[in-house]
Amino acid sequence: IHHRVKNNLQIIASLLNLQSRYIRDESTLAAIRESQNRVKAMALVHEKLYRSEDLSHIDLHEYIKFLGTGLFQFYDAKSRGIQFRLDLHDVHVDINTAIPLGLILNELISNSLKYAFPNGKRGEVSISIQKEEHTLTVRFHDDGVGIPETLDWKETQSLGLRLVNTLVDQLNGTIELDRTAGTTFTLVLHEKK
Repeated sequence: IHHRVKNNLQIIASLLNLQSRYIRDESTLAAIRESQNRVKAMALVHEKLYRSEDLSHIDLHEYIKFLGTGLFQFYDAKSRGIQFRLDLHDVHVDINTAIPLGLILNELISNSLKYAFPNGKRGEVSISIQKEEHTLTVRFHDDGVGIPETLDWKETQSLGLRLVNTLVDQLNGTIELDRTAGTTFTLVLHEKK
């Protein structure tokens, strides 16, 4: 089943790619590409499940490393002098937690790579995750220019941040923003049963 779901999601990503070849409007093209990245993030979970011996345990380190590496390639971040650091060890979750968490991180990484490092600014995006019982504490940080104080990130028109807030709610979690040194989101999420 996971193999079939993964294949269907890859077909959707391919269709979006084909459609993007005929789009000339830059904002529409960006929206299609962001949707494609979201679909790929979901397909990746099913890929990991398909290859896993234990279908209820997804290795978050491997999954997030692969997800982050793909986004860094997509946004050409390495050549722009932006580093990716991951700090988590032996953290496993099931698919019901991995998919929303993957989509949350997909949005946060994408936003950082699009907005936090303008005009050749170099820096780092880092993610750390700790798990205690069925609670995950996720710290996402970039040392870029930061989210402007004027932006109400909980009530934004941005689909990405609205999606993040919705997914945090789905995981019965909380999310806090610290703007003092770049952007730091701290999320406390509860595994879905």
